[in-house]
Amino acid sequence: MFIKQIKKQNTKKGKAFYQYQLTQSSRVNGKVKHIALLYLGSDPLLRDKENRKTVARILQAKIHGQEELFQAGYKPDKEIVNLAEQFYEKYKQTCQDSDSEPTVKPSGSNLSDYQQVDLNSTTMESGKEIGAERLCWHMLERMNIEDLLRKKGWKKRAIDHAKIAIISRAISGCSEHKTAQWLRSNTGLMDLFNISPEHITRHHLYYAATGLYEIKQELEGHLYNRCLNMFNLEDTLAIYDLTNTYFEGRKTGSELARYGRSKEKRNDCKQIVMACVINAEGFIRHSEIYRGNMDDPSTLKDMIENLQSFTSSSTTRQTVIMDAGIASEENVKMLRERNLYYVCVTPGKLKNYQALVGEDKVTVKDSQDNNLEVKLLDPEDKPDRWMYVKSPRKTIKESSMHEKLMQRFEEELQKVQEGIKKRGGTKRIEKVWERIGRIKERNKTVHQYYDINIDHDGKNATQLTYTRKKQPNKQPEADAGVYFIRTNYPAVEEKQVWNLYNTIREVESTFRCLKTDLNLRPIYHQEDKYSKAHLFLAVIAYQLVASIRYMTRKQGITHGWSNIVRIMNTQKLVSMSQNTKTGKIGFKQTTKPTNKALEIYKACNISSVSERLKKFVVYH
Repeated sequence: MFIKQIKKQNTKKGKAFYQYQLTQSSRVNGKVKHIALLYLGSDPLLRDKENRKTVARILQAKIHGQEELFQAGYKPDKEIVNLAEQFYEKYKQTCQDSDSEPTVKPSGSNLSDYQQVDLNSTTMESGKEIGAERLCWHMLERMNIEDLLRKKGWKKRAIDHAKIAIISRAISGCSEHKTAQWLRSNTGLMDLFNISPEHITRHHLYYAATGLYEIKQELEGHLYNRCLNMFNLEDTLAIYDLTNTYFEGRKTGSELARYGRSKEKRNDCKQIVMACVINAEGFIRHSEIYRGNMDDPSTLKDMIENLQSFTSSSTTRQTVIMDAGIASEENVKMLRERNLYYVCVTPGKLKNYQALVGEDKVTVKDSQDNNLEVKLLDPEDKPDRWMYVKSPRKTIKESSMHEKLMQRFEEELQKVQEGIKKRGGTKRIEKVWERIGRIKERNKTVHQYYDINIDHDGKNATQLTYTRKKQPNKQPEADAGVYFIRTNYPAVEEKQVWNLYNTIREVESTFRCLKTDLNLRPIYHQEDKYSKAHLFLAVIAYQLVASIRYMTRKQGITHGWSNIVRIMNTQKLVSMSQNTKTGKIGFKQTTKPTNKALEIYKACNISSVSERLKKFVVYH
């Protein structure tokens, strides 16, 4: 038992002073901890180290009912003895029942701590969200990101800021400015790190994000390999796709921001392209950032080179899954030259495929449990295998689109006819054919199904008639809903190729989570380095989210991430205070999680019971 000196500082005047508390050392759960027994105030006599030792010795003797042991001939100063007597009286009022024998305060974390309080003074001072924060905090600890950052020379405070930035992006998905406000007002995340919310600003979050991007390659590899080890996954599939996100602002000095084909239909804004390689379980293997006007096929070679440069060599031949927009003939040839398997949708169709398909088709199911007809083909003029796929739902969709295009074509021809009949309209035969030519140019896919005839008097057109061909060279109904999957994978069954290709749905799920749940769009940063850091921080947060969702899916919990956050945030961190005879006692405690939150905790193998985070005693 000893008296501990604690240095404090006045926040307004900046003046330093000292407070003292009676403390004992105890072993709790195998670790030695200092347990505060009694607050002693700031008495000037305690500034002297020897005085503190004497008071502690007197208090220990009185608390344990022992004789005061001092060296022969030594007699403590009367002021010191009186001070110790005052502290002992305070101790009896605070830590002991009035009718019981003097006992030392229990040191075990599971022992009871009885206090006399005024129930009418109970005040619930604040309630903050803590469930999703605890879930992400535990999962991030399992990823051992701290070990990598320490090897890179990061200090403890910087590592904590990086963890806070990652968890905040996963849960709130806000800008750094709004995230700092969220940390101060809405969440109990800072209590998990024992950091005051006022001690972190948006600038700390900026520095954390840019610092993480500086070690992008090492960190990306560390997180991916950690996910493989945690869940015992095979690293054989590489699903490749791109997405883009737009900027708010002019971005005049940016090297990355360019106008391009926006997948979000925001062609009025400059954008940036992000490419990702994802495995079959949805974990990101590698990511790259490109200019906003980069076309999709040109990025594959660069991505494959980067991927092979830092992934470990494996005896298992890798398989690349990609969509039609990336599967150009040059890219397919490049993958064959690099001894990689590939599975992709072809942009076009095989000529005269009906003769190869025949009648022996195989039925498979899509993600919505609809039947599809498939069959593997071996074209003589192709170096790989093609698989015929016919989807009834796609047939209905394409037939409807085709009918709509034909209707639009006929409406435009009807306007030409109205111009011929209308006074002041286009009537000269050459101009009429020019108008029809422009209409055909706008409707390339349907004009071939019409016969168009113009009656004229040698100079002006008098009548325009059109009819749909009864037996056109091409049958749109026969081709509707048909597409082809191309592969060099040594599959012997159609279902095997179909299941391989359907892993591309993981890319769609990943980008949906990045854009919707983690708020990847839009980007407000003005400098490219902050834009890159913004995107990469979302990638790190996604790995955290993907790990949690992988474990919950294994237990049959199929909620999306936003729904998981909603369920977990029903658990709150509550601050409560109560008055005692001598002062006020307060603590922070998490509420009991709901049954659905308990299921998520259990699926992630995380204890739902949290210790009291903080207890404090203030004396009058």
